[in-house]
Amino acid sequence: MWRKESTLLYVDKIHQGAKDPRITYHRHNNSLIVTNVNTRDSGQYYCTFSTTPKVEVMHTVNVFAPAAINNIQPSRTLTIDKGSAVTLKCSVTGYPRPEIKWKKLTKYNKPDATVITTNENITFSSVERFDSGTYECFAKNNQGPEVLAEVYINVTCKYGISLWLM
Repeated sequence: MWRKESTLLYVDKIHQGAKDPRITYHRHNNSLIVTNVNTRDSGQYYCTFSTTPKVEVMHTVNVFAPAAINNIQPSRTLTIDKGSAVTLKCSVTGYPRPEIKWKKLTKYNKPDATVITTNENITFSSVERFDSGTYECFAKNNQGPEVLAEVYINVTCKYGISLWLM
């Protein structure tokens, strides 16, 4: 029996579930062949023999892939009141796991050399006017070029003015 994680692929020579023409079983040597491999093929594969005691062999497959930014939140521009909390999120994929860097552009639209964080998220518990600006998320691994996405935060100040006429 062959399975990928909890999904059954083959029982003896009988294909299970939705047929994927890229996956074939060779009974003469009990091997599983996957052609045209993509990142979704990464994971744990198990070969189980129905013997007493049961014998199971696990194979780990990691498909190398360049860094990619799947999603950045908020998308594009966020206008937020001074004192509010906000989290910027940069969702990345790739193997090996990409390194992430967040930087803020300077007033001349050049990235500041200072890395704000190397996490997927930046959280501001109480934004100030100086937090306004463009933030860039950079992702890179050794499988391709560095990729980036950006988001603009506009922090607004609301001032209450009271006039007393006498």
